[in-house]
Amino acid sequence: WSYQEWSLNGRLNHYSKWINEIDYAGQTFGAETTLDLDASYRLAERYSITLGVNNLGDVRPDKIKQSATVNVYPLTGGTAAGEVYPRNGGPFGINGRFMYLRLTADF
Repeated sequence: WSYQEWSLNGRLNHYSKWINEIDYAGQTFGAETTLDLDASYRLAERYSITLGVNNLGDVRPDKIKQSATVNVYPLTGGTAAGEVYPRNGGPFGINGRFMYLRLTADF
């Protein structure tokens, strides 16, 4: 959506369930949906500033579960290497929400 100097953008990202049989045999990580939003304001003919957030809901993948091939320690909730979430993060990573401020110059 845009009106005069303002523009708004929203995006829903849906990721279906996934597996990693090499590292976490027998575990299926659930489907998740994330929401990205940003708002921009055109400062001058060539410049705009944007404030945005990716993964507004701070969605993270399922935690690693105890299995025959993966040992999860009850005290920490993680593996011996300290992993609580899968190391590759799946399709959307393990870092959760990300906020940013961007200045754009068009030439």
